[in-house]
Amino acid sequence: MQLKKRHYIIGFTLIFIVSLLVGLRLNKKCEKKDTARCALLFGDISLNAKVAYSKEAQMKGLMGVKSLKENEGMIFVYDEPSYLSFWMKNTLIPLSIAFVEADGRIAEIYNMRVEGEKKDNEFPVYQSPSMVKYAVEAPSGWFTLNGIQKNDRMIVPEALK
Repeated sequence: MQLKKRHYIIGFTLIFIVSLLVGLRLNKKCEKKDTARCALLFGDISLNAKVAYSKEAQMKGLMGVKSLKENEGMIFVYDEPSYLSFWMKNTLIPLSIAFVEADGRIAEIYNMRVEGEKKDNEFPVYQSPSMVKYAVEAPSGWFTLNGIQKNDRMIVPEALK
């Protein structure tokens, strides 16, 4: 009887610890860290975005990614506003990009297509029209599909300011 009781206690303890660890992993805080995920709000529309904060993560972006879920993307976070330029080298899926100013105003949205193999100087370059602090990439057409346009606002998560 004692042995059976001990097995139940150990089993429940292990289940509790595993559940706790899974919960902590799923509830990572939104922060300026490459492994973080943030819910970005555009009005009442949400995009689950992976953070690209380091130079290395920003250079890689979504290169090599074969698919994104419907409301999944990436936010590139910079410490200071600047003019940004993006291209689609080694990118396997079409994307949309929103350039977002420090206050959350969307300065511009572009739909970027897969370009295949080209020389570096042959890739189209998508540039921000003003100094921005964020760039948000989502599946192609996501912004249009959700009624999000230039001059709309993204609610910038406090941790990314």
